[in-house]
Amino acid sequence: MSNTKTLYALFIGIDNYQHISPLGGCVKDIETVSAYLKLFAQGQMDFKPFRLYNEDATKENIVNGFQQHLRDQVGKGDIALIYFSGHGAQETANPVWKKAEPDLKIEGLVCHDTGIGQGATMLADKELRYLIKQIADQGAEVISFFDSCHSGDNTR
Repeated sequence: MSNTKTLYALFIGIDNYQHISPLGGCVKDIETVSAYLKLFAQGQMDFKPFRLYNEDATKENIVNGFQQHLRDQVGKGDIALIYFSGHGAQETANPVWKKAEPDLKIEGLVCHDTGIGQGATMLADKELRYLIKQIADQGAEVISFFDSCHSGDNTR
C-alpha cells in the first residue's frame, strides 16, 4: 500500500425518476463538482470517483457503491466523499423510534427505483448512518453532501 492519500468519491445524481417528478440539474451539479475535485486532487492525491446517474442509481446500486467502492477500498487517512443530488423524502416512523425520532418521521434519499415494486423503498437516514459508519471504521475521513429535501437528519 502506498503512502499516497486517496480521495474516493461516490457521486449519485438523479434527474429522471421512473414514477416521481423529474428534477433538473442534479447530474450537471455532480459533474461540475467531480471535475473540480479532479483538478483539486491532481498532484496531491489519487482521485477515484464512482458515479451512479438516473436509472443506475437504484437503492441496491447505491448501497453497493457505499460498500464496494468506499468501505472495501478506503484505508486509514483516505478521504471518502459521498455526494447525492436528487429527491429526498420523509415517511412515518414506527412508534418504536419515538426516542430517536421525536417527530416520528424518517428521512431518506429517494432512489431511482423508490416506489417501484415490493421492497423498493428510499434509502433511510438510519441506513445511511450505518453505511457511513462502516466507512469511518476503516479509518477514512468521511465527507457527505446531500442536496435534497429532508436531508438534515441523514447523518445525525
